[in-house]
Amino acid sequence: MSRLRIIPLGIKDLDEVLGGGVPHPTLISIEGDHGTGKTSLSQHFVYAALREGFRVYVISTETRVREYLLMMESLRLNPYRYFIKGMLRIYPLHVKKGEWSDKTLLLFMNLIRLFLEKRKDKYDFAVVDNLSVLASKASYGEFLTFITRIKNIVSEGKTIVLTFHPNFVSNELLRELRASSDVYLVLKNVNVFGMSVKSLEVVKIWGAGSKKKSILFEVDPYLGLRVVPLAGAKA
Repeated sequence: MSRLRIIPLGIKDLDEVLGGGVPHPTLISIEGDHGTGKTSLSQHFVYAALREGFRVYVISTETRVREYLLMMESLRLNPYRYFIKGMLRIYPLHVKKGEWSDKTLLLFMNLIRLFLEKRKDKYDFAVVDNLSVLASKASYGEFLTFITRIKNIVSEGKTIVLTFHPNFVSNELLRELRASSDVYLVLKNVNVFGMSVKSLEVVKIWGAGSKKKSILFEVDPYLGLRVVPLAGAKA
């Protein structure tokens, strides 16, 4: 594996909880229910990688290209110059008429893996947002093969971020993913002193020291992702 490099996000508390920033190369898993900020957090990872000169691929099962770019813009991240230069490439996965089947889900999961394997000389950093639906019909053996092959890509100097909803994946697959990941983050919607915010917990992080294990944040439509100090969460 290539020498570990830390990519700072530029958000002080978020960088601190990650031990300085996003470690590269690594396999990063982001677990969270709907609306917990998985895409927003992964988009900050994407932008940080782009700023460092990395070529980034995003494979999205939930948004189309324009929507993804607008979401980044709403976080006060400007992706357009990177997109125009070809440093950021976004690949939406959609089925005609939205008719997903068990066979289609497994096919797409394997196509993602093959795509990342065949084009590994074209990118440095990749995000799969969201893996959970695709993996929902995978057997333990099929999922294990997918993760093992993804780890092989990481070992060649790539960072791959997987986001997923835990309710779509069995506990057995969750345990396998947690064991295989270099960084494992859990996002939740929480209520602190009457204030609705999101929490980020670092369950596992390899290669970087971290003084904090969790933070609170919110996604503001005007300010983007903003870390909320506990003292600021008033009743």
